[in-house]
Amino acid sequence: MHSKSFLCSKCSNLKELPSSIDQLNALQELFLSECCNLKELLSSIDQLNALQKLYLSGCYNLKEVLSFIAQLNALQKLFLNECSNLKELPSSLGQLNALQKLGLNGKFKGKKRMLGTFRYYVNTSIANAT
Repeated sequence: MHSKSFLCSKCSNLKELPSSIDQLNALQELFLSECCNLKELLSSIDQLNALQKLYLSGCYNLKEVLSFIAQLNALQKLFLNECSNLKELPSSLGQLNALQKLGLNGKFKGKKRMLGTFRYYVNTSIANAT
């Protein structure tokens, strides 16, 4: 398939992504904003090599972003605003060399810890690259 964008905003019945999402290998933008019952991302999204923008804002039942997200080498923007049940970010986020914007607005259970962890791994990645 050659879709560039996939929009599933406010899909309250969506609890997980279909495993076939990995077939959208040209996908550049994935909009899952306000999918309030989405609890996890399947590892099959690590096959979305062209993915540049991932919008998960308002997915307040999302509990974690797994480390496989680091395999999204083209990812430039990741929005996790208002994902209030998100407890931590994987250390592998520091490996996202193309990442330009990380949205973490809103209330989070571990926001302060998440930001500190992310800054540490970004700084470590930059230091190791030189």
